[in-house]
Amino acid sequence: THTALEELKSTIVTSGASPDDVIVLTLDVSDLQALPAAAEKACAYFGGLDVLIRRGTGRGIVVHRG
Repeated sequence: THTALEELKSTIVTSGASPDDVIVLTLDVSDLQALPAAAEKACAYFGGLDVLIRRGTGRGIVVHRG
């Protein structure tokens, strides 16, 4: 859920990441049609990505620029 993803973002920020270096994208990761749009949002936010990992379960992704 979005709340769980926001909690994960909070954990990442608490561990030392800048809030601007973490975004939450809510989507059905099993929907292969939704993945390109999510990747485009992340690329637009960060100016590009080096790696994007998709887990087979869940309802969203957290992207961290490290």
